[in-house]
Amino acid sequence: MKWITSGDIKNWVASKQRHCQDTLPELVRRLILAHTGNTVDEFDFPSGDSVATSGWDGRLKTSVVSPFFPNGPSGWEIGTEKSAQSKAERDYAKRSSDPLGFAATNTTFVFVTPRAWPSRVKWQAAKRLTTTWKDVRVINSDGLEQWLESSPAVALWLARQIGKVVSNGIRDLEAFWEEWAIGTKPVMTAALVIGGRNRDVEAVQKWIAGEPRILEVQGDAPEEAFAFLYASIATLPETERVQALARCVVVENISELRQLTQAFQNYPLIIAAQGECLKAAHAAVAKGHHVFISMDATVIGLREILRLTRPQRGVIEKILHESGLSEADSQRIARDSGHSITVLRRQLFQSNAVSAPPWANAKSACTLIPVLFANAWDEQKDGDRQVIETLSGMDYETFIKELTPFLSIADSPIRKVGNVWMIKSPLDAWFLLAPHIIQDFLKHFKQALLGVLTKTDPKYELDAEKRWAASIYGKANPYSEWLRTGLVESLVLLAVFGDRSSHVASTQTFADQVVKEVFNTADKWEAWASIKDATALLSEAAPDVFMEAVDQLVLRNPTVFQDLMKDDPGVFGECRHSGLLWALEGIAWSSQYFARAVNVLVKLASIDPGGRWSNRAISSLSHLFLPGFPQTHTKAFDRLESLKSIVAKEPKLVWKFSENYYSGGSLTESHRFRWRDTGGTRRGLEHETSEEYQEYMRGLLPILRDLACTRENLTSSIGDFIRLPTETCEKLIATLKATAPDAFSKEEREMLLQKTREALNWINSYDKQNRRVHVPALNQILVKFAPTDVLARVGWLLSSPYPRLPQGESKNHDANEKAVNNARECAAREVLDKVPIADIIKYAGNIQHPGVLGYTLAKVVQDEKEDTLVLDTIIENVTDILALIRGYAHGRVSVVGAGWIDQQIKRIRIKGNYTAEVCAMLYFGLPEGASTWASISSHSKEVEAAYWKHSSGYSQINKNKDAPIAVEKLLDAKRPAAALQIAGDPHGCIPCVLLQRLLQELVAMDENEISIGVMEIYYLGHVFNQIYEKNELSLAEMAALEWPFAAIIDDLKEHTSSPLALHRALQNDPQFFAQLVAFTYKRDDHAPDPARRDLTPEMSERRARAARKILDSWYLIPGVNKDGVLNEKEFRDWVIAARKQCMETNHGIGSDLEIGFMLAHTPSEPNGEWPHIAVRNLIEQLNSETIDRHIQNEIYNSRGIVSRAPSDGGVQERKLAEKYMKMGDSLKGKWPRTAAMLRGVGESYERYAKREDIDSDLHDFRCD
Repeated sequence: MKWITSGDIKNWVASKQRHCQDTLPELVRRLILAHTGNTVDEFDFPSGDSVATSGWDGRLKTSVVSPFFPNGPSGWEIGTEKSAQSKAERDYAKRSSDPLGFAATNTTFVFVTPRAWPSRVKWQAAKRLTTTWKDVRVINSDGLEQWLESSPAVALWLARQIGKVVSNGIRDLEAFWEEWAIGTKPVMTAALVIGGRNRDVEAVQKWIAGEPRILEVQGDAPEEAFAFLYASIATLPETERVQALARCVVVENISELRQLTQAFQNYPLIIAAQGECLKAAHAAVAKGHHVFISMDATVIGLREILRLTRPQRGVIEKILHESGLSEADSQRIARDSGHSITVLRRQLFQSNAVSAPPWANAKSACTLIPVLFANAWDEQKDGDRQVIETLSGMDYETFIKELTPFLSIADSPIRKVGNVWMIKSPLDAWFLLAPHIIQDFLKHFKQALLGVLTKTDPKYELDAEKRWAASIYGKANPYSEWLRTGLVESLVLLAVFGDRSSHVASTQTFADQVVKEVFNTADKWEAWASIKDATALLSEAAPDVFMEAVDQLVLRNPTVFQDLMKDDPGVFGECRHSGLLWALEGIAWSSQYFARAVNVLVKLASIDPGGRWSNRAISSLSHLFLPGFPQTHTKAFDRLESLKSIVAKEPKLVWKFSENYYSGGSLTESHRFRWRDTGGTRRGLEHETSEEYQEYMRGLLPILRDLACTRENLTSSIGDFIRLPTETCEKLIATLKATAPDAFSKEEREMLLQKTREALNWINSYDKQNRRVHVPALNQILVKFAPTDVLARVGWLLSSPYPRLPQGESKNHDANEKAVNNARECAAREVLDKVPIADIIKYAGNIQHPGVLGYTLAKVVQDEKEDTLVLDTIIENVTDILALIRGYAHGRVSVVGAGWIDQQIKRIRIKGNYTAEVCAMLYFGLPEGASTWASISSHSKEVEAAYWKHSSGYSQINKNKDAPIAVEKLLDAKRPAAALQIAGDPHGCIPCVLLQRLLQELVAMDENEISIGVMEIYYLGHVFNQIYEKNELSLAEMAALEWPFAAIIDDLKEHTSSPLALHRALQNDPQFFAQLVAFTYKRDDHAPDPARRDLTPEMSERRARAARKILDSWYLIPGVNKDGVLNEKEFRDWVIAARKQCMETNHGIGSDLEIGFMLAHTPSEPNGEWPHIAVRNLIEQLNSETIDRHIQNEIYNSRGIVSRAPSDGGVQERKLAEKYMKMGDSLKGKWPRTAAMLRGVGESYERYAKREDIDSDLHDFRCD
């Protein structure tokens, strides 16, 4: 792109030499900064009046390597005289004698002239030979032309300086600003555009300084974002400001953006573009450019968008007053601008023709006001069309005929994306059309609002499990979300800015009436759930009415909200109460409604049934009172007063949400009103002022300290001990010391002791100094509240595998384990000394790990007499606590050796309380393995059966060697599920006959006895893998074993190194393929299938599902060898035979469907071309429309998961479309049918691309 030629530069100096003399240094300065980025070590180029100062005209030191200027230090002289050589000679001599601080031999001398100077190369070469300077360079008009060609923003800037008219579609940012700002009175300034939005300025400046990426910015109108970009740059330090402006251009459409992207691949720019250019922005970023996208005001994105905050009215008022307007005018204009720079600019514009677009008149308003009220709608929704008819008073088609011409007018207020109509900038359109709103319009508006908002969503007529698929069941909402939220947003605008309409008495009263009628009908949870997307906006439209409605309903009928807050079952359940909470959070930003919102949230939190959603009333309360980041503009004093009020009523609830303040955690911003002023501008993620924070903390800490020490919160507070402030810890300890143990229930005391032990464990393990001072007091609490009952006092040591000792832990694992064992054994000894054995056994029945208790008791038994007493009592009283016997036996063996088992078996035989079950449990005192299992076998079959009824089968001696024994024994014990875990070890080696038996017995199990989960699939895969590797069975035998597991065949193949036998059978046998097709599909003539005559419907359906899974998972193409080479004859013969056999049984259609799917997965030619020549030939030979169509479908459906940015549109699909179109074109001569099939794929992707473009646009313009 060449906008400035050397001729332009020569004409400039010839006709305006003085202007050129003043401006040329600024031109050079901008050109250098456009190419140096942040890598300038020294830079000084005076311009304007400063050009007459002594010294170098320019000094530069940079590490950048550029064809246009030298790297390293360089001194610059700039001259405009007619004799460029004379000027260069004088400057060269002067600087050679006095380089003014430069080391000449390390510095490049640069002379710049706008003249042609034909002999410059000769002069330059001569000076280089003197070696006075490191290098000598001359930049003349030709050099400047080339330099400007790579610097579009600077070229556009120079064009304006010399009065040359260039591209209308591309401007430098300064040109945009001059045009945008100068038409107002007073002139728009950078400070006015910023309007106190300093955080937004920081975000833009950070983006400029960072790596190339897209920054999407949303103002009330697209041009506001560009103006904000300029204003953000204007506040940068001088060098950075010029540097940014020298790279910044504004493009009007996507065509210009693409041209810039291609033309300036090596010279990074800052490109400002409209939202419609987003599709091409990623390509520009890939080329190294920063892309600033101005999004329309209605856009909402799930991705990150910088939404410009509302400018501060006080700042605007102050700047307007300083610009010369009266105080009264400044106040009025600032107020009427509605915190919108776009509206403010319209108000300040000097030309009425510009400030009000042509559609802002009474005639157009008749058509546009229904659109203004609707805001947006989907014309494919019948309900939306009916609402438009209500608003307009016309049938839909007639209204659309009147509306359509507005799409193509200049500065159109509307847009249509796909099936969705919308207002571009609701606020701007509102201010322009509001004067034309009359009562008749409001009558229709109210009718539309109530018709939409009082209708219960039909999906709630379905069972909860089906609601996610409401459209499938014909229960879709008749109104789109576009319309529902759009109508209510218009109601908000009417309420907040309604004074613009001179024909309506009180717009707030109108909004109050509508909202009241909506909530008067909302007496069931379904009604509230149906308007959850609009509830927050309704509260913004009429906050007083909303608060009254919620307040009354929660008192009168709280079950409505209790039911609303319940979770839907299943993974697709929705958070039905989110709209209610967002509404209350939005209202709570205002100090006027804060206390009422808090009281309602407290009531909701107290009746909340809980659930999986984190968005709950108690979370909203926590955010409202959060220190430093309160989600409200309410002053500290008022927040504290409100908190004191609810502490008096609900101390436990307040502690529940406020205890998080000590532990930190994530911070999320609560919902905020979009249009209504809530008394402040601070965002939820911005810290409150230091003064407010300090005042709040001075009041909060005593409240929380007292709260922690209330009777209701003591147990919870001790659990937070390590996070509490010192003063609170001290008061908490004092309170516990003063509290009688019987003030707590048994369960509360147990929890108190557990939390105290955990606190001591952490302090003694990790705390260096701060909290160790509390250790003695905490130990006293343990003593004070310790139960007198021995088991209640020490049971925590004997019932958990990993108790946490109060004395803490060291980094030495062995030492920790020894300490736990010592503590356990002391506790067990005390239990045996003081507690009757019968009570111990009763206690064992109530704990989760009785084996730990049994093991520890066994470790501390003092003599044979006590051993006998304990074991006999356990045997006589235990029925369902066999783990207690196992643990006891394990402990005794660890103390006295394996001989103890035989001794006890002999003894209990003599005593007469011997049972096979007891004998088996005693053997669990020995490590599992072949030797133990052999000993078990020496007893009766009943003992062996009892042992293997409970054994895991995992050998603790030699796992792999003993595995076959375990598998066989577990199968004998009718436990194939347990045997599967042993046999499915990937390192195992089980005899094939056992594996066959295992699979057969698994199939024979009742479906209630086994659950096929992730691990079971893993084990089964490795079982089949062993069978394949052993290769002892025929392919048919292996396939028969796989058939019952067809439902999980896709998952099984992930764990096998060889192809599944069923897949190999399909590859080799077309008759097997024909059988599976017959199992899966109905006959072509729809007659009864003789092959299914003897099958019940359930059997037939089960067989069809199995066949379907096998066909869907099949990937071995007939005729393809293990190296992936396709044999055309084998391949063709298989397909012909398979089709013939299927047609003989009247399953030709099913056959062609499956063959089409299979052909879509055939390999490519060795050179990478697809499809393979054998496939092309077959397609031409078969001449089957069904096969061709299903090849296309399978190509399309097998694409897999697609990820894309929401703004990408159909970029990926267009690439695929182009790919398949080219493939088709390359084959059309020899394989026309194949070519047509491939072109069909390409056309499908083209249609898909257009749909994605529409979805992308709708995503970008979804209302929030």
